[in-house]
Amino acid sequence: MRFLNPILLVLGWAVTRLLLVRQSFGRHRWIFGDVHYYFSEILKERSGQVALKEYPEANLWLIRLIDHFAPDSQTSIEYSYVGFILVLDFLFFVLLLRRGHRLASWFWVAFGLVVGPIYLTRLDLIPGLLVGVFAYLLARHQKLAAAFLGAATMMKLWPGVLAAVLVGHFKSLQSWLRIAAFGGTMVAMALITTLTLGFDRLLSPLSYQGERGLQIESVAATPFMVLASTGGGGYRISYAPSKSFEVVGPGVATATQVASLALYAVVLFAAFILLRRLTSLTWRASESVALAVVLTVAMLVTNKVFSPQYIVWLAPIFAVALCFSKSPKLRQGAVLVLVITWLTQLIYPANYTTLMTNDPDFLPTLLLTLRNAAMILLMVLSLQWWRWETRQPLAAVHNPPEAALHGRHREAIQH
Repeated sequence: MRFLNPILLVLGWAVTRLLLVRQSFGRHRWIFGDVHYYFSEILKERSGQVALKEYPEANLWLIRLIDHFAPDSQTSIEYSYVGFILVLDFLFFVLLLRRGHRLASWFWVAFGLVVGPIYLTRLDLIPGLLVGVFAYLLARHQKLAAAFLGAATMMKLWPGVLAAVLVGHFKSLQSWLRIAAFGGTMVAMALITTLTLGFDRLLSPLSYQGERGLQIESVAATPFMVLASTGGGGYRISYAPSKSFEVVGPGVATATQVASLALYAVVLFAAFILLRRLTSLTWRASESVALAVVLTVAMLVTNKVFSPQYIVWLAPIFAVALCFSKSPKLRQGAVLVLVITWLTQLIYPANYTTLMTNDPDFLPTLLLTLRNAAMILLMVLSLQWWRWETRQPLAAVHNPPEAALHGRHREAIQH
């Protein structure tokens, strides 16, 4: 019966993705406005304008590839973009199948069932999958894994914080090779952007992010959204120049500053871990992936911006982690990721109009509050999983295949 499992998994993937496509092209088809925006901006480039300056330039390379081959109509662009996303999704699914871990594969199948149409219409899946591939390769192909992380960073910026997990002892040749592969990939991609569009285009996403206020979906905005939905405090929701909905009212400016400081604290925490690792005689891929999950979840919880599509950052790396770790906290976290993803779908697109118009209906705010509370719980579980991984014994020296599989080996220190 073992041969039936891959068949059932592939069938499960196909069914969930067909349902996802049907949902996307059904009552929520208006969500393709984002796809139309991407390609209309690419069209403006032909008249000399800068396209999608809020996104890193590298994130648009695949959009330009689709634009080159897709027929020139809105419907054709929609189907071409969705088809491209599903191809990437299936290739990642094949990676999980190749690893042969049923739980991880079924997790990815279930994710397609709960994620909703935003999965097929935004750019965030691509860097999310690159981070997932980075985690998948980290135990056996460390330099290639680091290159994937460098590419993900140039596409979305946030994966750069995860570079801390690449660092090992300062005398370890492998550690420096990982860092060189990460940095070299970023430099190469940055040079392409600079040579083709100029240095200002390389920095435009950074200045764009700095102008943003407190987005209504962020964890820090939750109490203000509760007050707004109950008619208290004089809070209002407005569409900001950042192309997102932000909450405005008493205390919001302070909360925005606190959220920014909290995000800086996450970066400082990553820097602290990096410095500690420079004097550590061991480096383990399993512990590094757990730390990468902690940093990813922490960035989502502390960020003043939490757009619905950011939820796709979580599933790829959790799916890979399930292949390599048997921690109960990880499995609880994976279930919680599915719940969080489902709640996010219920918020956007299902009830987003009510949420952003400050309608008296409290249901969308309740869903948002539950989702953000679950995010905080996920951060706690992720920290517990990471601590669990740090306490696991090193693989036996006489068993190199097992050590290579789990990355639990003592790195060669160069004297």
